[in-house]
Amino acid sequence: MRKLLSSFLLIISFASSAQTLSTGSLKISGLVVSELTGDPIPYCQITYQTNIGTRSDSSGNFQIIDLPSGVYKIYFQALDRGSNDTLVTIGNTDLLGLDWPVHTSCTEINQNCALFDISIGKLKLFLQSGDPPITYFSQKRFSKKYKVQFYEFGDLIQYPFDCLVMYNQAVFQHLDNKFGRHWRKDFRPNVPGYK
Repeated sequence: MRKLLSSFLLIISFASSAQTLSTGSLKISGLVVSELTGDPIPYCQITYQTNIGTRSDSSGNFQIIDLPSGVYKIYFQALDRGSNDTLVTIGNTDLLGLDWPVHTSCTEINQNCALFDISIGKLKLFLQSGDPPITYFSQKRFSKKYKVQFYEFGDLIQYPFDCLVMYNQAVFQHLDNKFGRHWRKDFRPNVPGYK
C-alpha cells in the first residue's frame, strides 16, 4: 500500500511539473492593421490554438500572454472586414510590436466603382457617422456646387470601412484634379478617407 501511495504521489508530482512546464511566460503583442489602408483595426477577434482568444483594443493593439515557446496558428477576424491567419513561432523571447495586416475584400465599393461613377458624372461620398446620421447645413450647398451626393449609413455596417475610404479617396482625387484644393474649405471633416 505504501509503494502504491508513493507511486501515485510520484505520478501526480510529475504531472503537475509537466503542466507547469507547458504554461509559459512568453508574449506576442502588436497592432492589427488594415492591409489596404494601414489604419489600426479596433476590436478585432484574435484566436489561437483551438479557441483561446482575445481582442484588439480601441486603438488596434493586442497582446497574448503566458505562452510557452512553440508554433501557433493565429486567426484575425474583424467584424466589417475579412479574416487572416498566420503561423507564428515563438522561441525563447517575446514577439513584440509587430503589425498584423487583415485583408479587406472590397467587391461592391472600391476605387474602380468610384472611377466608373466619376466617368458617368454620378459622384458620391459615403459616410458612416453613427446613429442618428449627422447632416451638416453646408453639405447641401456643397452637393449642389460640386455635384456630389452624400450617402449616409449611420451606425449600420453595410460595407467595410476600408472600402468606403478607398472609394471616397478616388472621389477626393477627382475633386482635387477638377477644382484644385478650393473645394476642401467647404467640406465636412468627418468623411471616411478625408485628410
